[in-house]
Parts: sequence; C-alpha cells; structure tokens
Amino acid sequence: RGAREQAQFLVNARAGLVIAAVLIVIAGALIVLNSGEPTETSGSPAEPVEATGDVVVAEGPEPPPETELADIVEARVRRRGEAVVFRAEMGRSIPQRVKGGTMSWRWDVYEGGPTGTWILSADLNVGPTASLTSTQSNYGSSTFDDTLPGKMVLDGDALIITLRPGELEGWPDDFEWTLGTELDGEQGNPRSALATDMAPDGGRGTVVD
Repeated sequence: RGAREQAQFLVNARAGLVIAAVLIVIAGALIVLNSGEPTETSGSPAEPVEATGDVVVAEGPEPPPETELADIVEARVRRRGEAVVFRAEMGRSIPQRVKGGTMSWRWDVYEGGPTGTWILSADLNVGPTASLTSTQSNYGSSTFDDTLPGKMVLDGDALIITLRPGELEGWPDDFEWTLGTELDGEQGNPRSALATDMAPDGGRGTVVD
C-alpha cells in the first residue's frame, strides 16, 4: 500500500510540474507581447506613443492651475498629397484663448543636422495663430496676416496645421521634427511658472506618408 501511495504521489507531483511549466510559458509570452514596440498597421510605419500626464511644471509663482492643455497625448506629421499636416492632440479641449495666461506650440524641423532649419509655431495669445519662420533666411509668414501657405484648425483636443510646401522655397523633401508646448499661468509675468511637454518622448519624429 505504501508503494502504491508513493507512486501516486510521484504522478501527481509530475502533473503539477507540467502544469506549472505551461503556465510559466504562457505568462512569459504575454509579457513579451505587452512589452513590445508598437506594431505596424495598414502598411504604415509604427508611430511613437506619447506618455500622458508627463507635463513638467517649473518652479515659480502663479503656475497654471490646469496643465492638461500642455500635455501632448499624440503628435504626428503626415504627408497628404502635396500638403504636410502637423497634428498635436492634447490632454484636454483647446480653447480659443487662455484666460489670464498664454499657450504655445513649437515644431522644430531638422534636415539631418543638430539644429533646426524651420520653426512652425502656434499660440492662443490673440486668438489661434500659426507662424512659420526659416532659421536659414529672413522668411516669415503667419495666419495673422494671411501670408502662411496653409491653415490652422482647432478640433476639440487637436491642433492641426496644414502647410503647402510647394509655395515654400527651400522646404526639405524629407525631415525630422520635435514638438514642444509651453503653458503660462500669468501672461506678462516673466517669473511665472511654465508647464511644458515634449514629443516624441525620445529622439525625433519622422514624416509618415
């Protein structure tokens, strides 16, 4: 009887080890799947995923009471036919103006070098306005005086600027970019604390077709 019970114990122990091994393999596979890089969809390159709630608030008086407006949830630059579309999705709906403060976006365009060659910016200081400047020449244009070759649209929590590069001398065919935001809680006070965010979270973004 003792030998029979011992044999049954060994069978049960081996079965338990097999089940445990299977569970470990399944758990490992799930960890690998969940921790992998974003995958490509519909034949398009994977786009960087932005962290939310990573706004940095500097030290100083009068910090912005709500920093979600400066929080970049998603940023992308795409080609649409002959146009290039810059899009930033924020942590909250974008107002026409910031009461008592200022809000700005800045895309820096890089042509492979360490410094930017173009700056595309937007702000809500006197209402939604977009501007484009070249760091290599004296070029400058803006939606404020209708000289920008494109348009700016606010759509809920998204800021969208569409450019027509064919009307820009020296605009690069291919480039990298970074986006920064700056939210000031008290307009006109140079010491007031700023809330800022950057995208992509690491390195530079690329243009997606």
